[in-house]
Amino acid sequence: MPPSPLPRSPVEHVLDLLDRLARGVLSLMILGIFGILLAQVLMRYVFSAPLYWAEELAKYLMVYVTSIGAAVAYRHYGHPRLMIVLGQLGPRAALWYDLVLRIPVAVFFVYFAHTGWTYAWANEWMTTPGLNVSFFWPFLAIPVGAGLVLAYLAFDTLNILIYRRSWLMEPEPGDPAETVEMLT
Repeated sequence: MPPSPLPRSPVEHVLDLLDRLARGVLSLMILGIFGILLAQVLMRYVFSAPLYWAEELAKYLMVYVTSIGAAVAYRHYGHPRLMIVLGQLGPRAALWYDLVLRIPVAVFFVYFAHTGWTYAWANEWMTTPGLNVSFFWPFLAIPVGAGLVLAYLAFDTLNILIYRRSWLMEPEPGDPAETVEMLT
């Protein structure tokens, strides 16, 4: 009989909640883009009365989808890592390897969030042509996505330091559901 999986830590529950929230928002945004563009096509080609704001709103929603989607992809191994090196390491060294790799990622996304926030505020006085809203809102997508990556990093780093587990070390789908404690 295979060993039972370790109970989920409170930090893992927070990570799962954050992930479900982000994926739910992504789903709503993608559905919104579909609905807006469908309405635009119908209004333009069936009723000859195009919605002047539809393409602009769909474009800005797509920027948010890209930014938040990049964070969700990070959470689900969607970005490349040096897995060849990881496979050659034991559990303890693999955990330290994972911690060290987080440093440049965190530095990049702190810079990305700061630059995006600065850029959003620098352009808040301008308004979009179709929607007539501040450019602050479309530009806010960059710090939102970067902030989500940083939140995933922070919570998973806490999980490593407190519970000695990382999502990087979780079994692949189809493998036996077993999580190995690392620094024991």
